[in-house]
Amino acid sequence: MGAKIFVPFYLASLGEACLVCGLKDQARQALEEAAELARDYPEPWWDPEILRLQGDLLLAENADNTGGKAAEGCFRQAMEMAEKSRAKSLELRAATS
Repeated sequence: MGAKIFVPFYLASLGEACLVCGLKDQARQALEEAAELARDYPEPWWDPEILRLQGDLLLAENADNTGGKAAEGCFRQAMEMAEKSRAKSLELRAATS
């Protein structure tokens, strides 16, 4: 049927698992694919979490703090998106990152 309703969610979860395991390249690939699919999906309910994870990846890739500003931008954008969607749990996750 070609349904892709939860694919961004699963790809974001895969990206998070790869990040926890230190597989940064695989995490980046999964998160980029999740973001791309989420853009095409009419209800972007998982976008804030994808952005938060991209911020976490930026921090992990740039341990010397050069990615801090870019990561902060991801976190702030994720908080704003979650607030607009009234997704308090996703907003809180982005805020604590």
